[in-house]
Amino acid sequence: MVQRIKQHQFTLITAIAMIVVSSLPYLVAAAATPDGHVYTWMLHNIDDSAVYLSWMKQVAQGQFFQENRFCIEPQKSVLFNMWFLMLGWLSKGTGAVLAYHTGRLIGVTGLVFAISNLARTVFPDKKQQNLALVFACLSSGFGYLFGGFSSARGFTGQPVDLFQPEISVFQVSVYSPLFAPALALIVVAVGSWVKAEASLSTKDAIIAGLATALLGNIHSYDVLHVALAVFCIRIANDVMQKRFQIKAWLLATGAGAIAIPTTSAVFYATRVDPLFAARADTDTRTAALHWVLLGFGIAFPFAIVSVVDAIKSRSTHRLILAAWFVGALLSSQLPFAFQRKMLMGAQIPLALLATAGIILLAKRLSGDFPKILVGTALLMALPTSVFWVQDAMSRLPANAGSTQMRPYITTSENDALQWLAMHGRPSDAVLVGPDPTSHLRFPGVALMPHLSVYVPAISGLTVYDGHWSETINYGAKITETVRFFDASTPDDVRRDILVQNRIRYVLYPNKLADGPLPDGTGVALLKPDGSPQYIPVRWSNGTLSAQTASLGFQENPLGMKRVFSSRDVEIFEVLN
Repeated sequence: MVQRIKQHQFTLITAIAMIVVSSLPYLVAAAATPDGHVYTWMLHNIDDSAVYLSWMKQVAQGQFFQENRFCIEPQKSVLFNMWFLMLGWLSKGTGAVLAYHTGRLIGVTGLVFAISNLARTVFPDKKQQNLALVFACLSSGFGYLFGGFSSARGFTGQPVDLFQPEISVFQVSVYSPLFAPALALIVVAVGSWVKAEASLSTKDAIIAGLATALLGNIHSYDVLHVALAVFCIRIANDVMQKRFQIKAWLLATGAGAIAIPTTSAVFYATRVDPLFAARADTDTRTAALHWVLLGFGIAFPFAIVSVVDAIKSRSTHRLILAAWFVGALLSSQLPFAFQRKMLMGAQIPLALLATAGIILLAKRLSGDFPKILVGTALLMALPTSVFWVQDAMSRLPANAGSTQMRPYITTSENDALQWLAMHGRPSDAVLVGPDPTSHLRFPGVALMPHLSVYVPAISGLTVYDGHWSETINYGAKITETVRFFDASTPDDVRRDILVQNRIRYVLYPNKLADGPLPDGTGVALLKPDGSPQYIPVRWSNGTLSAQTASLGFQENPLGMKRVFSSRDVEIFEVLN
């Protein structure tokens, strides 16, 4: 046991360092929690993080098959996720937040050890293995040279490392309990196949197949990345060997067959559940190739140096890594709407190739220059990840994340969500009122319902206006939400919205009662004709409409009754 610890000492130290560093932003955010607020323990892309919490909440409620509780439409739940089943069961004893981050840190540890194991396959020297591990964990792209993410340039007009954490081991480690274990499985699957290529080992091929099968269950589209990587590796090896290796193709086919059941289950879900199919078809197209390559940063030119030398020296391992990277790029160009998501994992072979390139160049230098080269390469690889975290932290004083959802909610908002959890049923649909201050915290995004993602995540209920990709026809539903809470909307129109969408609860942020939509100084924003841009209906303190306003009035023509009241939020139940 002691010998094994010594053997993997550097890997263990690296894993601990990644755990600590990736957790620091959350700890700093928790320490900065404003008075009267609760920290959600989410930081980046809170929308998607809330989806993962929703899956865990469902398991804690006794649900086995996953439901999309960001949709009110009927659905056929046929999928389960083994990873979130475990985290959901764990959350029953630890609470959701601790289980969430336990999953993240387990994934980080597994990822570091998977990369280390791959590095040992590629590099014979211990120091080279360690350098490869560190470079893979820290490297990011050239996004920092472009001044950070620009919403004006969108997702196809800037380096991908500015908005896509999947392509950076460090950002993956910070982000969520899903990406780190999924990336670890990609590394195990393709890394095991790299070993199988060298030895034609049935054992390694089986391990590759099992890892791919598990990947097909917990993060299914990454199977396409693995499949194309293995295919490109197979082609490359046959070309290098100048022969068709039947046994290797049979092993690859067998490994793929192991992954068929879980992958087929996901495909089946797209056939029988229109909601799942629509969610899977969310448009996330890959940016142009030059933006992708810029997103890999300094690793790419160093990798080119390595590949050129590998072709000359016929280095099998490095050419196989190059084939893996080509397969990953090809997977991101497949004719699916979710293209760019399949770039996850492409950084791994590139980082190892870059390490080999750095080593090649360092050998040509003398004195302290090899150390200077290595240090410079690491420093050039790091900035985007640092700025990525810094950007998230800089938004905290304004209570904003990378999207318009708030990392901090008030204690009374949390009380309202807990009330829904205690009194509502999972199938109850909740209409969440818009946030009249969202444009002040997140410029350009007005009247977004900031509590909507927390209804499935914390309360475990179904939300009407919840998530940009999980909610079908999200834009139309946000428009209808804004209309519902507009003071000029007739009650019969509101009633139709409630009935047609089977709304059970209406969550009303009391700031809506403060009057017209304000600017940063509190002055009402005006239309070109001089009238207020938006005047919300005033329902706080028990008054449900101007026509029936009285402090004690609890029912109105909409058939709603106030069932919860606090400083910031009121909840109304629709009484049919």
